[in-house]
Amino acid sequence: MNTHLILFSGLLAGSVIAAVDPVGYVVTAEPSAVMVNFAKGADTRGFAWQTDVSVTNGELRLVRGTGADDADFEGAALVFPAESKRVRDPDLIRHRALAIGLRPGETYSYRIGVPGHYATGTVEVKAPGQEVTILNLNDAQTKRMEKYPVWENTLAAAAKTVGGADKVDFILNGGDLVDGWFQGGTNRVYGRIGRPLEWALAVESAAPFFPGVPWMSSSGNHDCWMYRTFMAVDYPKGIYPGCESLDYGNVHIVTVPYVHDDWSAHYESIHAWLAKDLADNRRKWRDGGTVVALHWGPYTTGDHGARPAATNFIRRLTPLFASNRVDLVLQAHDHTYSKTLPYRW
Repeated sequence: MNTHLILFSGLLAGSVIAAVDPVGYVVTAEPSAVMVNFAKGADTRGFAWQTDVSVTNGELRLVRGTGADDADFEGAALVFPAESKRVRDPDLIRHRALAIGLRPGETYSYRIGVPGHYATGTVEVKAPGQEVTILNLNDAQTKRMEKYPVWENTLAAAAKTVGGADKVDFILNGGDLVDGWFQGGTNRVYGRIGRPLEWALAVESAAPFFPGVPWMSSSGNHDCWMYRTFMAVDYPKGIYPGCESLDYGNVHIVTVPYVHDDWSAHYESIHAWLAKDLADNRRKWRDGGTVVALHWGPYTTGDHGARPAATNFIRRLTPLFASNRVDLVLQAHDHTYSKTLPYRW
């Protein structure tokens, strides 16, 4: 497949770097907790960021090349308004802007925010057929105050291992970035915090390590309804949220979302979408690899494997992987390390 894959699943213990202080966390007017995603495909980018409630709007500007200055941004041809939404506990505004029409093989300087409160950086759009490096991160499941420094240590170790953000083409997140499934308020019980603050801290913790690198995420059972508020993805109408597929460089990548428990009507629609996507990809894809990423996957060795949904996943999904020559299936959810023999043979 000629694609580089780096696995950093779960959390690593180690020295605390504490770039984000969970106890004294304060949102300001400056753009923070910046998340970059594939918005509508490989030649798009979605940007999501947050500010305090004094900033109620925002925009995204992109200029071809690196090192753009204020004059370049003021004359930018690519200008996209942000959708701004207030989130409570903590009080903040989450801004989302979707950029379309980007050219494969180009690098862009970006600027997000409003006058006086900007953040800048660069993004690269990989050309078709080029090799890509994928960083796989699963199940951070940040829910307690002490988890955020550990999450930061994991990201710092990943950045050091790969040699920095410019060595990674995109991050594949297998879901459960937060543990917000349990509660919806800011009531702190034994160190556990509410869902909005969980998301704000998890994204803010990740932002410094891989700036401009797009994330592609399979939503997990703990990610909760705020997934779309903090990510910048525009799922097509009629497609179950979390079903995402695109060709990037020399890889066709597909994400399959978590749907709670046993096989359901949701699974039927996901199965139909996945079957068509993989079949279409097999007909047109020649020199690249095909990767499927799920949260709850079929190849489980953990305690989830005893549940009916795991059996149904094996029965319904693995034939699709084999018949359409999927090269690699990645999964999360189990909090265990495991690997299979080549399933196709």
